Amino acid sequence: MKDAKAKWLAAPQQVALLRALDGSVRVSVRDIEIMSIAAAPPGLADALHRWFAGELDIAAISVSNLAVIQYLTSVLQKLKAIEYRIHLEHSELTFIPNLAEWSPPILEKAACCRLSPFAFLKPGSSCFTLECPDAEGKILLPLRWAPLLAGLSDVFDESKLDVHHRELAFVLGQTGFLVGENQSAAHMSWEFHDRLFHQASRGGKSAANLGATYRFAKSFPAPDAIKLPMSCDPIVVEANSSEETQALLDLRNILFNRRSSRKFGNRPLSVTQLRRLLCEAVSNTKSQIGEHETLLFRPYPSGGAIHELEFYAIVARCDGLERGMYHFHTQTQNFHRLEVDAAHFDALVRKAQQTLPEPQNILQVLIVISSRLPRLSWKYEGIAYRITLLNAGAAIQTLYLVASALNLNCTALGLGDSELFSRATGLDTFEEVSVAEFVVGTSPDVPD
Repeated sequence: MKDAKAKWLAAPQQVALLRALDGSVRVSVRDIEIMSIAAAPPGLADALHRWFAGELDIAAISVSNLAVIQYLTSVLQKLKAIEYRIHLEHSELTFIPNLAEWSPPILEKAACCRLSPFAFLKPGSSCFTLECPDAEGKILLPLRWAPLLAGLSDVFDESKLDVHHRELAFVLGQTGFLVGENQSAAHMSWEFHDRLFHQASRGGKSAANLGATYRFAKSFPAPDAIKLPMSCDPIVVEANSSEETQALLDLRNILFNRRSSRKFGNRPLSVTQLRRLLCEAVSNTKSQIGEHETLLFRPYPSGGAIHELEFYAIVARCDGLERGMYHFHTQTQNFHRLEVDAAHFDALVRKAQQTLPEPQNILQVLIVISSRLPRLSWKYEGIAYRITLLNAGAAIQTLYLVASALNLNCTALGLGDSELFSRATGLDTFEEVSVAEFVVGTSPDVPD
């Protein structure tokens, strides 16, 4: 790997260039215009044309044109309209990045020595696609290269690799496909299907389209909301009002009035209200020494009474708490402020704010739910990630009900960015990873 040489060249995909008679330049992706320059610098149109054709020599263009190309590269990556050709001494590979902010790595020897156990191949007509949940993207491998992976699946000695294995190992090491010889307990706790499902269904390293895309709207109508009766002979049971206690009526009132609301009041949430919400919904109520491990009890159910979930408050506006990120300790019921890079914190707030429908609905508090999955996988095999999602759902419903009782508005979010949360907290995603998000704030009906 240390002797390998590589040149990374960006290659736009599905991009069209239009040069108008007035000297303006327009760039479109999939027939949608993404950039227009009224007075293009000299040579820009030719440079873009050569770049789109894969013939551009970056070293030969001006500084101003290079700045345009660098900006356009970042835009194309966000639109998933760019690939990178990796020119090696004896071969060429194609790399497709997952991250919008990704850039070719500094080419140096990677301190890794075997293919990740989470890597997998998808067959195609002319090549294989190599993917891995924790890699920076995917690699298109020529069919003849696929057998080379077998030689890298176990711990290998770099000095004994032939030139093709060495070049492939070099690229894999630079793009996150290789791991070290000795894996931590946290790494061993994750199973293949759990890691793949987590990364594929969360923001961050997933390159898939996520969220409400209505991808089948033009193919077939939405399935019926209510399933048809499965027999023509229903059994009707009359309600007995004498069984309705006041406690049941109070519970019904909270359950039936529970709603997701993204509208919040001008007056921010208070730290007392936030603490009350978390204490009533997710704090530890009891612990017990079990046969194999310590068991915990909280207001919501959890598989095996393990309670692996942790709760973080991303505070944008809260009376009594400074703007910042806090961990809520479920045992002591205290908030612990974390030292977080401002850029990461602002990105977390910005992404949550984008889920609110109107500009005046300013984010107050985002609650991030994370999972210490090794706590579950130490006991459960094959179902650990499934259980943690079930537990997160139970916790979210409990947060909903307590928020409703406290006259707070709230909503669960369908998508979060685990990679961004990891960068903000410094947590290893194998040790602890975010799995759900919940926004809470005051009701606009409450007077200021």
